[in-house]
Amino acid sequence: MDADGGNAAQVSDVADAGRPDWSPDGTQLVLRGIDGLYVVPSAGGKTRLLKQESGAGDIPTAWGPDGIRIAYCGSADGAGLYVTNDSGKGAVRLTPAGFIGPNGPPVTPAWAPDGEMIAIGGEWDQPNDIYLMYADGSGLTQLTHDGKAGAPDWAAGH
Repeated sequence: MDADGGNAAQVSDVADAGRPDWSPDGTQLVLRGIDGLYVVPSAGGKTRLLKQESGAGDIPTAWGPDGIRIAYCGSADGAGLYVTNDSGKGAVRLTPAGFIGPNGPPVTPAWAPDGEMIAIGGEWDQPNDIYLMYADGSGLTQLTHDGKAGAPDWAAGH
């Protein structure tokens, strides 16, 4: 699609797909369908099932700055934040079992630009608190305490 919104093209036929995130090199998108995580070339082409995972297609994913790790909220081994690699292998739950914020589980991950940490929080229509952890799941820290925060993001250079 052009910057002005012209020349839009469908790149995937995944049912109920939503919330795509660009790979750092811009060649692929990761997106959540109703039955899993998918990767699709950004120019269109064969969509690849990355990870079978039930859930809504509107739950955000976040491609790590290293181009290999992908963060997503899932429920395969208990609800929480997971990280898998770009082949769909080696998924690891980062948050503890039963992890839940004041308004349900936080669902929006955001990688630090250096890939060392992940923030996780709510959304505009489902606010929550924001939490921060190292990319291996250690050091989980609650940053806000009012249950009103939306999606976290990182300032450039931090």
